[in-house]
Amino acid sequence: MKCAGLPGPRPCAGVVLVLGGWVAERARAEFLRRVAALLPRLNWLADVYVLAEGEAAQQAAAFDVLRAASEHLARHKLAALRVHPVLTMSGAPAADLAVWERLAACAAPFQHEAYEHCAEPRLLLLPIIEVAPRASPLAAASTARFLRERLMRPTLYFEGNPPPAAAAFQDGESDVLVAREGGAGLRGVARALRAGHVFAGVLRRVEEGGADLLAPCDRLPVLDEGEGCCHFCLARFESGAEDSGLDAAAALLEGRAAAPEGLDCRACVHAACADAEASLAASGRLDEARQVFLRLGVACSRAGDHARGAENARRAAALAASDEGRAAALLHQGLCLLSLGRPAAAEEAFAQGARVSPDPGLFAFHRGRACFARQEDRAAAGLFEEALRSPSREVPEGDVLYELALCRVRLEEFAAARNLLERLLAAGRASAPVFLYLGVCDRGEGRSAAALTRFRQALALGPERADLARVRFFIGACLKDLERYDEAAAELEQAAAADPDDLAAHNLLGFCYYKTKRHAEAVACFRRAVALDPTSAIDHANLGANLRELGRTAEAIAAFEAALALDPDSAFARAALAKLRAGPAGC
Repeated sequence: MKCAGLPGPRPCAGVVLVLGGWVAERARAEFLRRVAALLPRLNWLADVYVLAEGEAAQQAAAFDVLRAASEHLARHKLAALRVHPVLTMSGAPAADLAVWERLAACAAPFQHEAYEHCAEPRLLLLPIIEVAPRASPLAAASTARFLRERLMRPTLYFEGNPPPAAAAFQDGESDVLVAREGGAGLRGVARALRAGHVFAGVLRRVEEGGADLLAPCDRLPVLDEGEGCCHFCLARFESGAEDSGLDAAAALLEGRAAAPEGLDCRACVHAACADAEASLAASGRLDEARQVFLRLGVACSRAGDHARGAENARRAAALAASDEGRAAALLHQGLCLLSLGRPAAAEEAFAQGARVSPDPGLFAFHRGRACFARQEDRAAAGLFEEALRSPSREVPEGDVLYELALCRVRLEEFAAARNLLERLLAAGRASAPVFLYLGVCDRGEGRSAAALTRFRQALALGPERADLARVRFFIGACLKDLERYDEAAAELEQAAAADPDDLAAHNLLGFCYYKTKRHAEAVACFRRAVALDPTSAIDHANLGANLRELGRTAEAIAAFEAALALDPDSAFARAALAKLRAGPAGC
């Protein structure tokens, strides 16, 4: 399965260069020539990430790529590049400062050019500084300030939890990347980069509004010099999947390469944003995280992925800085859990939301829905009544009346249910379900003729497919009550066809066939009934009665014996079995 919705052919807005140990001169020169030829194939404004193993290789790779970038920009006056080399702090401040100064010198000509033309620099140096365990966090903060003073906005990268002093980085001028798990090596760095890159894309879509948050990100292809291969995106690099050789890099960067099989962009978006949370916390950007998680949760649930919807809503609730924000997230979490068929967990989320919400009426309604799903009808009815008493404008009064009516029906409080349903009719909310349950109320009170009228009104309004079998069943049941067995059978045949697994439909249809002496068809109905529920003694007995009428005595005896084995107190089965065993004289 290919990832749907990938952008059409267009140049990539970035690339990741993985340069390994970066020691062999000939290999370095060959790869740099390849990079120089590929840079024009990127978007006019592109990001270039440079990853290498070891401090010496990192520095050499950074300067080599910066030279290639400078030469590219000298030839292409409308192009601009943002170069992100990953560099490790050595722990020796003097040596580090010397490296930072040399880096700044690489970008200086483009800063002068920008100053002269009153424009943005066409070469931006945005280093990712890996803070080694031996490096002082205060030294890292000092490094960040030093780089910013030279127009280089750094990102500080930590493996594991950042130290408490990381609060010093929450200045709005430096970003922080945190890799809590699997952070070692180039793939660990790549995972942290992917999390930040994907999150930034989703945040941009949130701020723009209207965009599909689950759409594929602006991918970053990976060119791996050490392995001599290309990866379609960072996620593919992390997994170790080789998508093509370096000779196919041009097609990859120009957006002409087909997405590999099995690429699950939605799962990647979800996982990457979750991975980004630690980095956002260290950067003091938790409100952005909350916004993204809440909107992402909504997007997941709209796409039918309620599990991820619930998880993102849970994260948003945990990060909320206000009661209102937490209540909104808990409401969505509860709705997702309800859609997953987890009413107990949903009710807990709704209960937590009700405690902090300025609008408890809406939560009372949804708590009632959760209780109803757990068949706690009395509790559900109380919550629906609480929602109706609420002054909230957010409470959907019509939905509450309907749900409360269903509670009353299940409690067999038919008069109360009818009153609620008639309020819906008076409000102009006539629908097939409303007439269906009005019919249930009438039949529950023994008024089958009135119920038949209601069920036919429901049928005329075109019930949903899920309700069609029930409407047909109840029409058939009313006709059976009125001893109109042929008509009843015709309706029940349609009910059984619409829902072949409805035990009650097969049972009632078999009874109508029996009453109209269509015993062979009745046998088929009761065989289906006992297949659906082998423990139903009455269906075994009914099967035996129809087999007896067809003269199939041995089979009838076996059916009555099965009925008595399940229900030894069945007088009907016991008497019928005795007559059959007595032979013609006993019949």
